[in-house]
Amino acid sequence: MNNSPIDDFSPFVFDRYLLGTATVAEIEIVERWYRSLDGEKSFLDSLKKDEEQNLKAIVFDNIRKKIEFK
Repeated sequence: MNNSPIDDFSPFVFDRYLLGTATVAEIEIVERWYRSLDGEKSFLDSLKKDEEQNLKAIVFDNIRKKIEFK
């Protein structure tokens, strides 16, 4: 099975990873994503168009929330 790291992504995985509260599966998602950055292909290039759009929307929404929270 050749899933991309984004297949199991949720908007809060990175937060939980950084807080040390991520599950084993979530840790694997983050670490798989990080390893994907080291390849010749960009991580975004490895995504399907809808996955890329979904990730961009999630990142933008999280940034917006952080800005509004301050």
